[in-house]
Amino acid sequence: MTLWLVPGLGPKKIFNLCESLGGPDAVLAANASELEALGLPYKWAEEIKQMEPLAEAELAKAQSLGLSLIDWDDPFYPEDLRQLLDAPPVLYQAGEHDFNQGLHLAFVGSRKASYPGKAYAMRLVERLAVLRPDTVIVSGLALGIDGAAHEAALACGLKTVAVLAGGLSDIYPNVHRALAHKVAAQGCLLTEFPCPSKPLKEHFPLRNRIISGISKGVLVVEAGERSGASITANLALEQGREVFALPGPPDSPFCRGSNRLIQQGRAKLVMDAEDLLEELVPGWREANQAKVNLASQSEKPPLGAQEAAIFDALEMGPLHSDQLALKTGMPVYELLAHLTSMEMKGLIFNRAGNLVERA
Repeated sequence: MTLWLVPGLGPKKIFNLCESLGGPDAVLAANASELEALGLPYKWAEEIKQMEPLAEAELAKAQSLGLSLIDWDDPFYPEDLRQLLDAPPVLYQAGEHDFNQGLHLAFVGSRKASYPGKAYAMRLVERLAVLRPDTVIVSGLALGIDGAAHEAALACGLKTVAVLAGGLSDIYPNVHRALAHKVAAQGCLLTEFPCPSKPLKEHFPLRNRIISGISKGVLVVEAGERSGASITANLALEQGREVFALPGPPDSPFCRGSNRLIQQGRAKLVMDAEDLLEELVPGWREANQAKVNLASQSEKPPLGAQEAAIFDALEMGPLHSDQLALKTGMPVYELLAHLTSMEMKGLIFNRAGNLVERA
């Protein structure tokens, strides 16, 4: 904690000091001359000594807010993040979450996302909840795609992680305070910045490296060419993560960045949740097909009146969900709830393009 509070010291320098002297306690015990001998400017060597009281105050503040502090040596430190050279030595966490369990997938995109973009992101999350219930949705709590992904995860019962560009004592954006509390209850809030830190412009690229760093893959949904989502995609590629993008209209300013990633071969084009899982989980499609075959051989569970109407409507083949709503006379929100239930029972499949068919 003390080393992390020294302005300008940074994770790489802290790591090198700890490697040279045998750990953070040894660094704190060293005198200024010993630190200078390792190439540390005298100014920083002096500041390390001056920061110890501030570190104690920061620790007390974090504890008063109910936050957990995770350092490099903590077994709960995200293992994928630990492998990076610029991994933060300390993370602040609100909520209980094990980063080393589940499939962490990042959703990033425009803050000014279109309605179809947000809706498609939410449908992908809903589908992942059915196909892979241990999926963890990672994002940045921003407006647009971030918020849509978090909201969908909460609604589907998936764990979700929001990585912030400021301290956890000052949630940004303010309109997402209520959402932040829900995320902390069903996953966690995470940051590398001390409690009173404001979400400064230069913090967001640092935040983005953690979003990709704790994730197995990053999905870009509607991104401009010079957007934060495009920056996150580039960071993910540098970190060796899988990068995916949803294609969008060529003339849409919302999609120029995500389309460009696909065009350049820097992101894999995905159409549905199945595409994501096939890339991220080796052998997933074969294993899933085996489950489907087993389910089709077993006795179908009894159907309620609405589910029976849906099942009968699909007798002649696949239908678009809008057609299905018209044919059954059900409101869309009610139909979607039944479709999710029926898919979990192995009765139907949701295909790309909102097509529904019998299993």
